[in-house]
Amino acid sequence: AARFENAQYHWQDAAGQQRGPSGWAEYKAAHAKGDTHAGCLVFAAGVAASWAVVRDVPGLAQRVAPPPPPAMPAAPPMPTNVPAMPAMPPPAPVAPPAPDPAPPAAPPAP
Repeated sequence: AARFENAQYHWQDAAGQQRGPSGWAEYKAAHAKGDTHAGCLVFAAGVAASWAVVRDVPGLAQRVAPPPPPAMPAAPPMPTNVPAMPAMPPPAPVAPPAPDPAPPAAPPAP
């Protein structure tokens, strides 16, 4: 763990710009704020031998992962004193469609 906390980090932000050198606290805070993420590049002597994708550096991605989102609050209990809904009336009968009227007769030939 000390190798992560004592390193100086040169890193890529989410927009692709190079940042650093940064200490551990600043680099970890950048992950928490979304300024960088596990798909960005990082270099830190003693942590990554050369520029590497954060998720490919053993042990680093787990240490800088943002905290999980807060749990959703529990749903309120369902009310028990609500009256039942009245039954729906049956649907009205539907009349069959009227037949199409007969086409007009053709005019007599001249």
